[in-house]
Amino acid sequence: MALDASTGQLVAQTILTASSAGYMLQQLASASGPLLLSAAQGEDDYLSLLVTLDGESLTATPCGTFDDPFTGSSNSSGSLLKLSLGGESLTRWDVTPTGSYTEVAEVKPDALPISGQQFVLRPGYIDDNKIIAAAAEKDDWAPERSTHFLLDAHSLRVRGEISYPFPVSPDPVALGDGTWLTATGDEVFRWQVATP
Repeated sequence: MALDASTGQLVAQTILTASSAGYMLQQLASASGPLLLSAAQGEDDYLSLLVTLDGESLTATPCGTFDDPFTGSSNSSGSLLKLSLGGESLTRWDVTPTGSYTEVAEVKPDALPISGQQFVLRPGYIDDNKIIAAAAEKDDWAPERSTHFLLDAHSLRVRGEISYPFPVSPDPVALGDGTWLTATGDEVFRWQVATP
């Protein structure tokens, strides 16, 4: 359901196809665009929905394919990233003129400079040209260990491994403004790509 922010009154509502799920609602880069609703159902079932409000009509439209969640990170044109549940591929999806999404680029872990890796956690757009993606050992991944890679946002080609002056958290959070966050203990650090 959609509520008026100033009065709290109901504006519109719709019934979701995923009636029993854990939901996560995320704002995409365009403030006027749709919201991304992720619906996790059980251990392996995952549905991504685009939620739009047009006047008094609220719609939730499936985007992409079932079981591979979008990360919720988008660039300024609305492109989304999708990480397969097993970490075997990372794909970029662009919005079509009809408002649906189509896959336009893909990268697999064998393109990484470290062998035996899988993509993990939440890859995201640092800005319209750069993506940060975490990877970890496929057979022995521990939540406290991952390597961060910089990818080209258009082709998803690996541009290099990110090196830090001290250990950081495994899960980088891309902010879309040219920076990303990591946390260590009770400290949060904000990073940007160094210019030569």
